[in-house]
Amino acid sequence: MAPRAALNLVLYSGGQSKSNHRLHLEVVRLAWQQRLRQSPRSVERGPLKLAYIPFEADGSSRFFARAMRRYRAAGIERFFMLEPDHKPSRDELKMLLSCDVIYLAGGNTYVFLEKLRHSGLLPQLRRFALRGGVLAGLSAGAILMTPSIGLAGIPRYDADSNDPGLTDLRALGLVGFEFSPHDTADARRRRELLAYSSKIGKPVFSVRDGGGLVVEGDRLGFYGRVLLYSRGECWRLS
Repeated sequence: MAPRAALNLVLYSGGQSKSNHRLHLEVVRLAWQQRLRQSPRSVERGPLKLAYIPFEADGSSRFFARAMRRYRAAGIERFFMLEPDHKPSRDELKMLLSCDVIYLAGGNTYVFLEKLRHSGLLPQLRRFALRGGVLAGLSAGAILMTPSIGLAGIPRYDADSNDPGLTDLRALGLVGFEFSPHDTADARRRRELLAYSSKIGKPVFSVRDGGGLVVEGDRLGFYGRVLLYSRGECWRLS
């Protein structure tokens, strides 16, 4: 059996901060590196392609246009949007999986997870990532890469609304930690994250907007202000 490809993941906290450009460049670097890993001749396949998946169709074209501007500036030239509100056609799925990068947008994490399940995209995204494709996610999109979307409900005063009434919160499970975007210095948030981390037995990374995490194989890189919560304790990492 062939060895599993190294993971290439970029988890954005959120916002449109200029400091996010460092993460955009990491997305591009990982994409070119993955092409070279496949074969030196794969670089000749043409420009990098990015697939954008919004959490819902409503208003998605506006956010897609913003994403294209950001990633064109970083070096990606071709773009494709796939809305998760329906099961993709064979051609849409082929186009999605031929991209170098798949980007999961922000939004309501519960709604996003439900739509990815019902459209059949969740296992496709997992296979894409496990074979080395670059998977990037912003806020909700980043939370979906982890084992559970439980942190979409924390802090309670700023939680996503569980409109679909999900009880199964399992997500892509590509990493062994959980991710909390939009970190602030608020004491209530800190208390809830400390309590949550003491229950789940997994590390929780809380990241301020403009920063994020980069998973490259067995290496984990920190960008911006990152806090680690584990077993009811907290440390600042960067």
